[in-house]
Amino acid sequence: MQHQATVEKLSKGYELEPRRVANDCMSLLKAHPGLSPKLDNFYTNTGEEQTLMCLTGTIQIIYGGNKYNIPFTIWIPKQYPRIPPLCFVLPTKDMVIKNHHNHVDANGQCYFPYLNQWAVHSHILEL
Repeated sequence: MQHQATVEKLSKGYELEPRRVANDCMSLLKAHPGLSPKLDNFYTNTGEEQTLMCLTGTIQIIYGGNKYNIPFTIWIPKQYPRIPPLCFVLPTKDMVIKNHHNHVDANGQCYFPYLNQWAVHSHILEL
């Protein structure tokens, strides 16, 4: 299966629940084939650098009856699943994030209600 080996390798860096990380990520990759896993540097709001697995690429949405491929990255924190993933829209040069969007800030970070209610039993596929 595509991405399985990469996800298995990257999830070994997650000490809390590496099997859960791998399973959840593979479920999301199956549901959204435009995403791919990789290891990259994430910078927190305080400037701290963390090396994390992320699923990056495009997610297809339907809005107003039209299909759109939205550039998206989902970062998997080391404390996953105890804390939620971090989700970002990555607008292209031709895209604009709507001012005062209900669920996406000016930097592209997503604030979905599901993320605010995240619990250890929550699943990344339900985003």
